[in-house]
Amino acid sequence: MKRVLVVGATGAVGQEIVKALQQQAQITEIIVITRRAFTAQSAKIRNYIVDFDALDQHADYFNCDAVFCALGSTRQQAGSDANYIKIDHDYPLKIAQLAKQQGAQHFLMVSAYGAYTHSHFFYNRVKGQVEQALIALHFPQLTIIRPSILIRHRDDGRLVEKITAGIARYFPKQWRAVESQTVAAALVNALIQPQTPGLSIIENQHLFS
Repeated sequence: MKRVLVVGATGAVGQEIVKALQQQAQITEIIVITRRAFTAQSAKIRNYIVDFDALDQHADYFNCDAVFCALGSTRQQAGSDANYIKIDHDYPLKIAQLAKQQGAQHFLMVSAYGAYTHSHFFYNRVKGQVEQALIALHFPQLTIIRPSILIRHRDDGRLVEKITAGIARYFPKQWRAVESQTVAAALVNALIQPQTPGLSIIENQHLFS
């Protein structure tokens, strides 16, 4: 029996994580924390609206067996580099710290292909920095997935991203665009199936094997 927390459930991968978790008999309760109301489709789901700048006030929600963090933005969406860092680095790290304090055994994080602390690319550098910060927390189990371009089945107006994803379907597996559902399924499988303790990194090419 597992009580899990999902953060980022309104995003493309987060929505698919919640759907996949609902189908798992081992999952008895799914805590979803959001900034706006989340439409629950299962009696297992408990949705709590929180202020992400005051997560310490909601520490009880982090009392769970495992945490899925699918928070993510773009510089355009965030509005500034500072806001992007807050969403993609500071919030995930704070979530992980609270989960660790509350006894979570497994933290599962959606990162990105090319995440590297010394990357020349801002996006990849921030992702690499948050990965290293999570590793330093020494969870009994930490799973990081690094998808390439996500194929999203939603109309959010990102025309350039949609065109890029369409072309990237034909790239080598290392860079190939991947369905959000595939990313979510790999993470949920990492929770449900017995894993070696410690750090596991799922690279993009592993999603096509």
